[in-house]
Amino acid sequence: MAYRTLDITIISAEGLDDVNLVTKMDVYVVASISGVRKLTRADKHGGTKPKWNHHMNYFVAESALQKPDLCLTFTLRSDRVLGDKDIGYVYVPLPDLLAGNTTSERVVEYPVQKPPEEPKGTLKFSYKYDGKFTPPHTAAPAKAHEPVTAYPASVDSSKAGAAAQAKVQEPVTVHPPNISVSTTVAQPARVAMAYPRPPYTYPPQQAAGGFGYPPLPQEYPVPAMAVYGYPQPQVQKPKKKKG
Repeated sequence: MAYRTLDITIISAEGLDDVNLVTKMDVYVVASISGVRKLTRADKHGGTKPKWNHHMNYFVAESALQKPDLCLTFTLRSDRVLGDKDIGYVYVPLPDLLAGNTTSERVVEYPVQKPPEEPKGTLKFSYKYDGKFTPPHTAAPAKAHEPVTAYPASVDSSKAGAAAQAKVQEPVTVHPPNISVSTTVAQPARVAMAYPRPPYTYPPQQAAGGFGYPPLPQEYPVPAMAVYGYPQPQVQKPKKKKG
């Protein structure tokens, strides 16, 4: 499909409707063809007579230029803090821009409309078409995981039997290996837990009657415990009376 480049330079506007009540308008333009939008900068000092001299281009199909309903649309807006507001619109059918010599730049003016009101103000812009061109076609990507047919090298028939020759002449279909990624999570190695060794015991000794353990050591003598108490009262003998 052939395409053409449409070069546009949005120059200026005059006599626009002032949509701001207090401050001066900061006007910018939004250009669009088939939903493709491009914006200019906002003129901070122009007010109702903004100037831009902003250049942009579009790539338009040659077949689309013959459609009468295809338009180049300009939307003039005021940049405001509390929300932008539309000032007006300009509709330009693309077949109208093809009339006459389109290889050289042409300057045109169109009225700025704002239904249902009467048109107020004009928009000035220039345009030109460049030559036709065809975008290069990109090669289709190679299909992955396709089987490949390979033939082995020839073998001397004098050294191979009939069965070997039959296998050599058969084509071999080679499939790419399927690489599978294991999702199993490695478990941590188990640590062997050892219990403490039991305390050392004397080995059994052979006694007269069999096997047994040695006698326990002799216990220490228990010292006699002192007895604490009050002394017994002494009984006094009665005194003998004289004579």
